[in-house]
Amino acid sequence: METHRNHSLEKGAKYCVKQTVESRTSIFTKGEIVIFETTGYSIYDSSSSFIFCSIDHDVKKAFYLDDDEPDLTLEVFQKLN
Repeated sequence: METHRNHSLEKGAKYCVKQTVESRTSIFTKGEIVIFETTGYSIYDSSSSFIFCSIDHDVKKAFYLDDDEPDLTLEVFQKLN
């Protein structure tokens, strides 16, 4: 199930990580380049996941936001042209 949250991430787009963050199972490092793939939603955890892969597609990472958290995607990820 995809997230119900509004967000500005574009599937297939490359993003630069603006600040190092730890998000449950993943660590995103400042300066790292990732590709946004999809979203998910857990009704049990009331949490949205934003799934990214590395440039060479061998590592997947998830950025999580609970329902009561503001949208932090633009604070953490900057779209590359």
